[in-house]
Amino acid sequence: MERKVLKPTHLGELQIPGLDPIPCAVLEDGTRVLSERGVNKVLGRSHGGRDFRQKKAGGELPVFIAGERLKPFISDALALVASNPIIYAQGKGGGVAHGVQAGVLPQICDVWLKARDAKVLSPKQLPIARKADILMRGLAHVGVIALDRKSTR
Repeated sequence: MERKVLKPTHLGELQIPGLDPIPCAVLEDGTRVLSERGVNKVLGRSHGGRDFRQKKAGGELPVFIAGERLKPFISDALALVASNPIIYAQGKGGGVAHGVQAGVLPQICDVWLKARDAKVLSPKQLPIARKADILMRGLAHVGVIALDRKSTR
């Protein structure tokens, strides 16, 4: 079954100081998505072509949360959402992008932080956990600013 390619009503970038911007969009059905490739890039995960998704029971996880050491920290709900990307028109040249619901980003970061706290990450994975920490702090800051702006209206 072929999935419908959703059209964005708005395109932009999530800017967290000290990190690469993450392409994002608001889709025609109101869903807010982040580009999977953008999340992958901001976390510093390397991938290439078909290696972008890794098989896991029930689907294929994006590289940014795939890995044996992360598996114990990935909830079934997160695995389900992450293994079913949202396909949307990226607005550039008619191509499509794979997105993840924006609200899932803190859960993705939390997987890395829990694995770090459990001391199960390899030395090569620790920089990814540091970026996840920066993202979480940045998201908290963005959330407080948005709340403050909303309350002053």
